[in-house]
Amino acid sequence: MIHNKIIKLINSGSEIAGAAVAGALSSLAGDPAGSAAAAVGGVVIAKVISKVGAELHDRFLGPREEARIGATIAYAIERIKERLDEGLSPRQDDFFDNNESNRSSAEEVYEGALLKSKTAYEEKKIKHIGIFLGNVAFSPELSAERANYYLNLVERLTYRQLKLLVVINRGKEFGLRTSSLVNQRVNPEEWSLLQELNELHNLSLLRQLTEKRDLDLFWGLGAIKPGRMELTRLGLDMVEYFDLNKIPRSELVNVIDMLK
Repeated sequence: MIHNKIIKLINSGSEIAGAAVAGALSSLAGDPAGSAAAAVGGVVIAKVISKVGAELHDRFLGPREEARIGATIAYAIERIKERLDEGLSPRQDDFFDNNESNRSSAEEVYEGALLKSKTAYEEKKIKHIGIFLGNVAFSPELSAERANYYLNLVERLTYRQLKLLVVINRGKEFGLRTSSLVNQRVNPEEWSLLQELNELHNLSLLRQLTEKRDLDLFWGLGAIKPGRMELTRLGLDMVEYFDLNKIPRSELVNVIDMLK
């Protein structure tokens, strides 16, 4: 029964996840227990995905909400399989163990991620939420509390802000502007981009440095110098755990051009 619900959810995500759905369904084939264990080498991770996915399936979901959740599960299974194929082992701490309420930290994190995917109208974020679910299963250094915080951040950020994290992290490669725009005319779209950069700064995801690499406490959007910015540890974690470097270069071009 659980198996059928997961298959239905994953199938519904085909328009969003495409090849990832086909891969997930192929992995799930021949898994009569419905735990998706065959897909991911018999690890307990899959049981959590199946249990949480089946519970969400039983709630009232609109067609697009169901598609988003299904796509997220497909991306998660794809990433888990990649990690196992790389020879990595799932985390061995208490992340997957039930607590006094007969519920594990993994279930809480996975349910939270799928609920955030359900309302992710910027659907390109869904792939990275699914990848995050795959990565967290192999990252014992990442507590459930910190994982939930990162999920709250990715829900709050726009997809363009996720692209900004990638571009700032690779600023030297892209030749970003190191001069100020104070007293210069800036078009509305560029101004909006600077506002998004400033929000990333306020969230401690990035910082601006002087030429001597001292902290630059800039004031005003015009004083933002993208080429002098770098990601904080928090920003680097977001890039790593959500695998934001998988965002295609073609999607970064517009942002890069406005920050040159």
